[in-house]
Amino acid sequence: MTVATSRTTLRRHLFDRIPGLGVSLTADSIQTDGITSLLVFGHSEEGDRVSEGRYIYRPDLTGNDRVKITTTLNGTTGKLSHGGSAYTNTSDLNCELLALHPDELNACIQRALRHVYLETHIALPAFLDADMQTAGVGNWAVGGSAALSKVTAATNVFPGGGTQALFINNGAANDYAESPSIRVPQNTGVFVAVIVRADLGTFSLQLYDVTGAAVFGTAVTYDDEGWARVWRQDTTPSGCEEMTVRLVGVEATADIYVDCVLGPYYQGQRRFLAQSWLDERFKLHGLRPARYARSIAANIDDANSRYFTEDWQRGRDFYLETLHREANPYVIQLQSEIGGKDIWIAGERPLSDVDTLTTEAATTFGPLEQVLAYAEKEVAEILVLRQPEESRWKELLARAEKKATLETLARPGLPRQRKRIFWSGIPGG
Repeated sequence: MTVATSRTTLRRHLFDRIPGLGVSLTADSIQTDGITSLLVFGHSEEGDRVSEGRYIYRPDLTGNDRVKITTTLNGTTGKLSHGGSAYTNTSDLNCELLALHPDELNACIQRALRHVYLETHIALPAFLDADMQTAGVGNWAVGGSAALSKVTAATNVFPGGGTQALFINNGAANDYAESPSIRVPQNTGVFVAVIVRADLGTFSLQLYDVTGAAVFGTAVTYDDEGWARVWRQDTTPSGCEEMTVRLVGVEATADIYVDCVLGPYYQGQRRFLAQSWLDERFKLHGLRPARYARSIAANIDDANSRYFTEDWQRGRDFYLETLHREANPYVIQLQSEIGGKDIWIAGERPLSDVDTLTTEAATTFGPLEQVLAYAEKEVAEILVLRQPEESRWKELLARAEKKATLETLARPGLPRQRKRIFWSGIPGG
């Protein structure tokens, strides 16, 4: 089972893999001008040769007390002195002695996550934060007195639907969250679907004509706690140039969880802005139109009955434009219309997008050995550049590159689904 590993733990694993990189210790005492540990530094015969110019890192502290450069070592007392300004905190005994600056070492760990990819299914977006994976709720407008937030508890995020969902906590009847405005042609068919659960009260899917300042079409409502796909097909009003999607809680006590919004896709549309992490073609494996095996009611399907019968093939059915210098650099171009389906992106997303490891307590669920192999490679590359005459660093880099490659090969991706053709309801071809 994959478990969460903190940045601190990853760094200390690297101490065991790279001789001389660092050591963690609990000091006997802290003085304003150094740290003392008889166990680690006492009776040292190496003296200043190995201690000078290293970094004392106190990971639990900030500011002046966080990092100091070492100067001298007293092997009799076990005191390692630093040459910086005096410590103000002399009670926290958690320390590390490092050969690299801790910010540099932590950056190696973070860069390692760029090489580890997560296979993911995520909604093909029609507007920013339709997949609910952007931090915060800045892309969603509040209607009424609702309190909006992003939640990460497993019960409130659709399985396989990303790391978080939008929570709409009503303060009054008919409060709502409203999407950004989406440009659409008038008198044109649109399709919208939402993956949603109503923990309390009733959810209503409404479409709003921004140009005409009016709700249009017939709302679809849902009032169960299980995850459902609520969908609509409507026609934009005459004169409509922009529309929004409104996610409404009907009762004043309604609590609504929305995992993602698919659409609005309008009739004839074949170009869609891609998520920012889809900046290289290999990250987009395929597009998958979804089917649902169980219908709950008209325009409502059991979201957990979703299945895929085919992959749209890159090149034949779609392609990803990666025009990095353009105002809209990443665009998915379809070769045919969506045709009233919800479309899911099957892709490989860098783990660094999800696990930022910006603090010591921050964790990653990446495979431990794979993450460590790439982190070791990142550290080895720095050591080779700094000391090119040292053959041991070149040997370390060669071993790390081999380990990283083997760890990646040990985790092959899932095979793509071939297109299936249905004749008279019988699958074949």
